[in-house]
Amino acid sequence: MISADELMGMKKAVENAKSEYDKAIGQLEAIKKQLKDAGFSNIADLNAKIEQLQKEYDDGVVDLDKQVAEFKAKYGELLCNR
Repeated sequence: MISADELMGMKKAVENAKSEYDKAIGQLEAIKKQLKDAGFSNIADLNAKIEQLQKEYDDGVVDLDKQVAEFKAKYGELLCNR
């Protein structure tokens, strides 16, 4: 037979679990609202946009490095003689 203390402990554990669950649901709803406010319907769409932006950034860095190298090749001599 289960004692009253054990039942009270179980009750407290269930209440704690319910509280944690409610907190997690609240956080999930807040994240869903942020996604919707940012124009995304789900996390997969957000991840796809992040990947697209990362590729654009990486391409931009490569292009900038290329332009800097071309500039140095063309005008580097002028910069070093000062």
